[in-house]
Parts: sequence; structure tokens; C-alpha cells
Amino acid sequence: NLWKHVEACFNADVVKLAKKSKDHAALRVAAKVFATDGDISRFLKTPDGSAPKKTSLTPSHKPLTKMQTRAVTAQWVCENLRSISIVEDDGFKTLMLSGRPGFTIPSRMTVSRDIQTLFKRTRERWADFFKTHQGRVSLATDCWTSPNH
Repeated sequence: NLWKHVEACFNADVVKLAKKSKDHAALRVAAKVFATDGDISRFLKTPDGSAPKKTSLTPSHKPLTKMQTRAVTAQWVCENLRSISIVEDDGFKTLMLSGRPGFTIPSRMTVSRDIQTLFKRTRERWADFFKTHQGRVSLATDCWTSPNH
């Protein structure tokens, strides 16, 4: 169970490194590097590269890192069709800072840049998929549940 916890907090690479290494100081450094990785898209996909499955909210005692906060904010804005400027709303700031006055809320420009980065990476992944896929692909739209109809 402890290995599963480490993998959930960091990733499988840290677990592999930890199992091989006996140098605890090096492991702490590696864990910090993995925890502060600058790749925002790694927080929004599963190890196989697919999007994470929708699950019920699981509370955690561990606060999000700045990069995780940026990723979750960008994902929330996109999935729920929110305006990017919502991060500047006083009510949103009050909710986010409740009980955590040192919490860093990403700016509107940061969220916008993160959404563009995620879009580019997603487009590249789909392009790679279509280049290598041997079979047929059927695309359809869901007009019945779309809020834009």
C-alpha cells in the first residue's frame, strides 16, 4: 500500500527508482524533481496517455502544488465552460483562499496559456494516433446534450 501511495503522490518512475536505490538523500531529491515537474499536461493524463476517468471527489490532506493547481484550474475552466477571467473574481478568490491564505491562484493569463499548451499537446497526441492507427475511426457529435445548441 505504501508503494501505491508513493506512486499516487509522484509517479511510477519514483517507485522504480526507490526500489532500486539505497541512497535516501538521492531519493528525496528525485521525489522533489518529480513533484515539481514543469509539464502541466502530466497532471491531466493517465500513465497510458489517456484522459483520466471521471471519479467521485476524493478529499486529501495534501495541498496541491502550484503546477497541479494550474492544471486543475485549466481543466475545470475548459470542462465546465467557465470564463478564464473567473480566477480574478472576488468570490472565487475567497473560496480558494479559505483556510489557506498562502495559496497561489493562477492569473487569467497563466490559465489562458495553460489551456493553449494543453490544446497543442492534445492535438499532437491525436495527430500521432491518426497517423499510426491502422483501422477506421468513426467521429460523431453529441448535439442533444451540447449546451451550445
